[in-house]
Amino acid sequence: MYFYPRIAGRVVIVSWLVGGIGVWIMGRMNYHIGASGVIYGIAAFLFVSGLLRKQRTLMALSLLVVFLYGGLIWGIFPIVERLS
Repeated sequence: MYFYPRIAGRVVIVSWLVGGIGVWIMGRMNYHIGASGVIYGIAAFLFVSGLLRKQRTLMALSLLVVFLYGGLIWGIFPIVERLS
């Protein structure tokens, strides 16, 4: 919202829709909880935008988010049956 106030809402909505449709198509028949698709979609947008605009702050911010949030990638492995 800070760096791109005009298109931030569209990025969130598109990330939400694409992530939701992806889980709906590829997810197994269980309960799916979380908004990781939105988080990774926003981080990917910031990183690609930083590359295109050659802004190191945006690239560093997105890599920091992926690094800090990326430790949760192990959550995709089922610990509790029927819960993703």
